[in-house]
Amino acid sequence: MITAGALIAAVNAQAASLTNSGYTETFDELGTGTSLAPASGWAVEYLSGSNTTWTNSTGIPGNGTNSVASMIAGSSTLLGPETTAASLSGLKNTSSAYNVSASIANSSASSTDVALATSPTVDAGIALQLTITNNTGSALSNFGISYDIDRFTVASAANELPGYQLFYSTDGSTWTNVGALNPTLTNVPNTVGVTNVSGVVNLYNSVANGSNLELRWVDDDASQSSPDQMIGLNNVDITPVPLPASLPLLVCALGAVALLSGVKSEKWRPWRASPANACRRFARSWPSAHRC
Repeated sequence: MITAGALIAAVNAQAASLTNSGYTETFDELGTGTSLAPASGWAVEYLSGSNTTWTNSTGIPGNGTNSVASMIAGSSTLLGPETTAASLSGLKNTSSAYNVSASIANSSASSTDVALATSPTVDAGIALQLTITNNTGSALSNFGISYDIDRFTVASAANELPGYQLFYSTDGSTWTNVGALNPTLTNVPNTVGVTNVSGVVNLYNSVANGSNLELRWVDDDASQSSPDQMIGLNNVDITPVPLPASLPLLVCALGAVALLSGVKSEKWRPWRASPANACRRFARSWPSAHRC
């Protein structure tokens, strides 16, 4: 019998690790192989459908029918390796990713620089998923992220919903789009090259130390061309941005000041009713050393 604890341990064993020094993945450890396993924590997901399931009008929904949440596991066997631009002609697959030399998109990249690439067809789209364990020692509420979108081919027509849209899940079932990082044809044009994407992701729910965060880079199957523009994910960097340990104490102090000064604002009602309980509710997700 497999216990819940054993199942969690098994999942964590397959996950990547986010520490206070951050996380980096270049995919170079894939070499010329066809196994995704060397890139710990990574998997391929896809969604059945058609090239009109997701459009500019519908967007890519995080949850519900035909959504990121309803994607299923794809293949852990990579296609390729592809090392020349000519070898990419006509390639397309929805449930598998490709091992592609980054030098095809960036002539200054080394011969050992590899990207994880996608070019979906037939179905709705494909996603590259990272499962990463928060090993920073405290709850994770936000993080900085940077990654390259390698543009390997020029499609016969510009694709709507270009590049990768990033989604995250803190519970493995509900997915949220990081809309501020969604590409456009301006920064992910229908040309060969590299687009760097970076920003700060503020999570709706914090991830407790030892728990997993899941990220999906989603590439839709566009109706404008077949095959789609082949793109790849490369040079992923994630940096935790922990809130100061003193913040809960500061908010507790502000609540006490509001109570003593007779502030009437509705946002301070919980403090007037029960300062201790309000403070505990605020600091519930914080390490015990910093709680009220």
